[in-house]
Amino acid sequence: MKIYIPDVGHGLAVGVAPDSDFTCQIDCGSSEYPEKAFHKGLVNINPKVFFLSHFHSDHYNGLVRNANKSAPKFSIEEVYFPRIPDMRDGARKQFLTCAMAMNLFMLGDKTGSMELDFYSLMCKLNPQGFAKFRSVSGGEKIPVGDSNMEILWPPRKWSGVCVDVEIAIDSFNKAKEKDQRLAEIYAAIKDGNIIDCYLDGTDMGFKNLQRNFEKMDKGERSDVKKNLSNLESEEENNLRISLLKKANKALRKAANHFSLALYSDRGFLFMGDLEGDEIKQVVGILLHKRKRGALFLIPPHHGTHWDDRLEFLHARYIIASVGKRYFKKINPKYVKIAKMNLNTFINGDVCLPSVCPSVNRWLNCGWI
Repeated sequence: MKIYIPDVGHGLAVGVAPDSDFTCQIDCGSSEYPEKAFHKGLVNINPKVFFLSHFHSDHYNGLVRNANKSAPKFSIEEVYFPRIPDMRDGARKQFLTCAMAMNLFMLGDKTGSMELDFYSLMCKLNPQGFAKFRSVSGGEKIPVGDSNMEILWPPRKWSGVCVDVEIAIDSFNKAKEKDQRLAEIYAAIKDGNIIDCYLDGTDMGFKNLQRNFEKMDKGERSDVKKNLSNLESEEENNLRISLLKKANKALRKAANHFSLALYSDRGFLFMGDLEGDEIKQVVGILLHKRKRGALFLIPPHHGTHWDDRLEFLHARYIIASVGKRYFKKINPKYVKIAKMNLNTFINGDVCLPSVCPSVNRWLNCGWI
């Protein structure tokens, strides 16, 4: 196995080669250098399988910046992204409807569905289509070359309702009461069978989702961004704007709880942007499976998130993809659980084979 993590500033583009003939990539974005994430990531790695850990811009904007340019086309066969877990009292469907309505309101010229926009984006980069394009959840095993990538998080079903999801729905409803346009968008999505197509979670489901969005009035959708800018310029609407921003922030925070965590039977552990409670649960899953060790560990949230249960694990290498802004926020406790701690801000591009005796061996690897 070989791991390649280029220096893209604060962002991520991870290349995983379980064997010499197969490559997989996780994420492709950067809050500082999205072009680097694309060229040093996707172009260099040229993956057959692509995982998106979650829908935050520093994890996929390298794709956005280049999809409409004369970028090289790829032959990605399979694409996977996190599935929002089932929750009691229909909270999953309600949360997705709120998130889609808010995204459509804020973006205007997009569909409102981050997943559908991602699908359209990947189709531009990969015009021949996909063998698989779907959401995944805990317990699934995805073949990657001659190894398996096991999904540790998010779970298929959430026990109860995530508190941050409840807060996000409540914040959205308060904003919806104050903004008629947001209420109209929410009603159109709710009544248009759009969420049911999303819940299908397959390539065909996304094609149906596209068709349903095409039925919506494109003129109205294109006016949304203009509508928002007008609101922001009117001082008397400060309360409404404040509620909209609060709801948008709450919805994005809730989505953090559903970041992908992956474990390869070759000893690769990826922990996405997991928060404290999710870190505890993922470590618990690993301990239950008697998988305490990893050759390579990509720590949660670029090495800035920590939970003491991580001390039950150990790794040969911990590699954090981080820029200048967050470099000093890397938790020093990771030193306890690894033989070697690396980060792209200090070490630059990192490429390590599983038998690598020293960090300098990456210079002789054929990735760059």
